Formats: sequence, structure tokens, C-alpha cells
Amino acid sequence: MFQDKILEKYLKPTKYCNFDNPSVKQKIEEIILGVKDDRGKSRRFLEYCKNDIDFFYGNWDEEMLEVLENGRGMCSGKTITVVGMHRCVGIPARPMLAELPAENRFWELVSKWNPRLAPIIAKLPPTRHHVVLEIYLDGKWELHDTTREPPLEAGMKIYGIPTERDLSQVKITEISDYDEWIEQRQTGRKVKEGREEFLKGTNNVLQIIRETGELVLDRESGASELARKAIYTLKNAAEWGELEVISEFTDYLKEVGKKLTETRPNMTPITNLVARALYEIIEKSKEEKELELLKKFAISVADETIKSSAEAVSQAARHANKLIESGDRIVTCSSSSTLNKLFEYVKGEKKEIEVLVAESKFGNKKYGEITAEKLKSYGIEAKLIPDPAIRHNLYKSKGKIFVGADSILSDSYLVNGWPTYWLALAAKDSNLPFYVVCETTKFNPKLRSKEIELEEGFDLIPQELITGIVTERGLVKPLEVNEYMKKMEKYVKILEI
Repeated sequence: MFQDKILEKYLKPTKYCNFDNPSVKQKIEEIILGVKDDRGKSRRFLEYCKNDIDFFYGNWDEEMLEVLENGRGMCSGKTITVVGMHRCVGIPARPMLAELPAENRFWELVSKWNPRLAPIIAKLPPTRHHVVLEIYLDGKWELHDTTREPPLEAGMKIYGIPTERDLSQVKITEISDYDEWIEQRQTGRKVKEGREEFLKGTNNVLQIIRETGELVLDRESGASELARKAIYTLKNAAEWGELEVISEFTDYLKEVGKKLTETRPNMTPITNLVARALYEIIEKSKEEKELELLKKFAISVADETIKSSAEAVSQAARHANKLIESGDRIVTCSSSSTLNKLFEYVKGEKKEIEVLVAESKFGNKKYGEITAEKLKSYGIEAKLIPDPAIRHNLYKSKGKIFVGADSILSDSYLVNGWPTYWLALAAKDSNLPFYVVCETTKFNPKLRSKEIELEEGFDLIPQELITGIVTERGLVKPLEVNEYMKKMEKYVKILEI
């Protein structure tokens, strides 16, 4: 009874922990729908606040309702939100204050990319206040930190910003009156003059890092889609860059571009599209004297690169469509936006085909299911087959194999998702044509099959198993790839300078 009395204050709403708001209550009910036990509810709350609410710098005095509506918040806003969620369902929770060393590498990056903020950043203290929380479960308090979402942490790793926080090694105290503390913290904030510019510049850097991390973690999008997302990030960098000298601006874009190419090494389109865009921007910088005009040019190059990439996908799919006739049996695997476009054209011409899709199971995901669902949306029924049954389903059968590509290496080897190699071997055994459908931006002029380090879940397929590569320029035989590689080399070299 005495313990229950002590815990009562950790179950009450406050001005900022306003879980008694009807909209907040409704959101909480949605998050824990179907979950009965406290541990399961707590897990849902922690996952939601960590994964679905982005961390951004802003004002300290954020209400729970405000954070949920905006889908973003500071450490204080994100923490008081997850505290309120627990309190709403009768689980005691309390905000705690940790004193952490400043993230120097991050602030160095902000100062470098936005020199006007450097004097403000130089005055920031060597330690900072960070709000975390404790949850009372199974008779004891448990410490949690939900501040940084996975894409932000993945991007920080790409940029060499430390992500580990050992809270057991820092001073942590309870914030006894959160509302009073947060208002004092807001009034006594370190940055007052130029605060709006400071927040905007800092959050722009955070967003570039976050978008970079999203490329690392995205296992749904194909290589072409990821490449266009990378260019979109490069465009944001060009638009948000606050450098004042042309050479510094181009160096900044190259730094962002190189980090984008490090996110998914096996996906050549990211490197090729980023390199081609940077090449055009840097060439233009040699004659352009006005920085603002160069920024506008860089943004237009990014827009045009995204547009031309999408058009190349469509054109490659159109050429591949010419190889398919009504009555054909088409076999594929993994997930590819280019193949999705191909099947869209097949359906548009009302060709009646049979489609088999290998489950393409890797880890807990079946990428073939993604393809099958997409085909279903086009009105095409696809039969999923277990990966080990590929050879059995193709043995002495008729059909054509079409797969996408993550990369075509300089010796014409194909890199694509599992189980493309099994499918290629089965096609050879049954004397079936094996076509790769992709844009020429997937041609990698710098890497041979003996040099590549495959990411998990990817296959390497030798050229002798490939009938032809269907690109936006038509059908290319594997031995003709080198001619196209040469055109890519001049762009990729820009990343080596």
C-alpha cells in the first residue's frame, strides 16, 4: 500500500504530459491495439517513440500532444511522450536527467557545413542535458532512451559520429517537477540570439544524416529507387547548403555524395547517379561565378537526374516487354522496380501470362511476396514457389526468366538479390533464356567480380548464364557491356578526386 502511494505521482497527467487529451488517448489506444500485458504495451510505446517520432532540435517545452501531431521532437518531447503513454495505461513512468558529453563530431559537421553557426557552436558547453526515462515494471525501475530513431543512428555511423551511449557511466537524476524544470530550461536555453537560424541549420544537417541512414536500412526499395532517393538527398544538401565560397560548396556536395555512395556498396546506380550529378555541378562551377546561380543549377541537375532515371527504367521495361508474348510462362525472383514496370506494361497490352515468383527468402523477409503483391495490384496473379523448389519448377518446362539487377560489373557479372544464382543455374539446365532488365546506370566500370564484397542476401551470377541485358537502349549482350562502361568512367572518377 505504501509503495502504491509513492508511485501515484508517476501516473498523473501534467501540462506537458497531457495524456488526458482525447486525441492523445485515441492515439495510445491505436498503438497498443490487441496487446493485453503491461510488458507488451511498454514495448509498443518504446518502439513507437523511437521509430516513428523523428528527433529534431527545437524548443524544450513541447507538449505530448504537439509531439504526436508533428511526428518529431527533442529528447524532452520524445521522452515525455513515452512517459505519458505509460501513465495513461497505469504503468508508472518518470523523466530523468542525464549529463552527457557533447557530440563533438556532429557539431564539427554543422560548423563546417554552415560556417555562420560556428561562433554559436563554439560557445556550447562541453556537456549537455539529455532527458531519458524510467519505467516501473515487475517491481523495479528500468532506464530507457528513445531519442534517436534507427535511420538517424545509421546515418551517424556513415558520417563517423559515435552512437553508443553508456548511461550507466553518467550522472542521472530524477526530474521531480517536470513542468517547472522544462519551463526553466526553456527560459535559460543556451542559444537565444539567432536561435531560429541555428535550429534550421542544425536540423538540416540532421535531416541529411537521417536520409543517408534511410538508404542503409531500406530493404524494400530496388537499386534504382534508392539511387533516386540519394539524388533527392543531394538536392536537399544543395538547397540547404550555407557555404559562401563556390569551392567550399562543391567540396561540401562531394562529401555528402561520397557518404551516399557508402550506404549500399553493391547498388551501383547510387554511385553512378550521384557521380554524374556531381560531375555536371563541378564542371559548371568552373565557369559560374555566382554561388546562388550554381546552387540553382545543382538543384536543377538533381531534378533532371531523378527524371531521367525514372524514364530509363520505363524505357528498359518497354524493350523487355517486346520479348514477352501471350501464353508465356515468366519466372522471376527478388524485388525490382524495373520488373514491376515491365509487368505493368505487359498487363497494359492485355497479354495473358503465367508468372512464377521465387519466395526469395532472406532473414525474416520474403522479397518474392513483395513482387507478388505488386503484380496483384496490376491484376496479375503470381504463384509463389519455395526457393529450394526453383529447379523442380523449371525442369524440362517452357518459359522465360526475367530478373532485375543491383549491379552489372565490368566483367559482365550480375549482382542481384538471392536466389538469382539458383534461378540462373536452373534456367541453364532447362535451356531457358535468362534476361536481366536494368538501366545502364547499373553498369559498374570500376569493379570486377573477383574484387566485390557482396552484402548479405545478394548473389553473383557469371556472364555465361546471362542470355542478354535489356536496357533503356535495347538488348545488350554480356560481351558488349564494356562499351557502355567507358561512358560511366568519367563520372565515377569525380568521386576519387
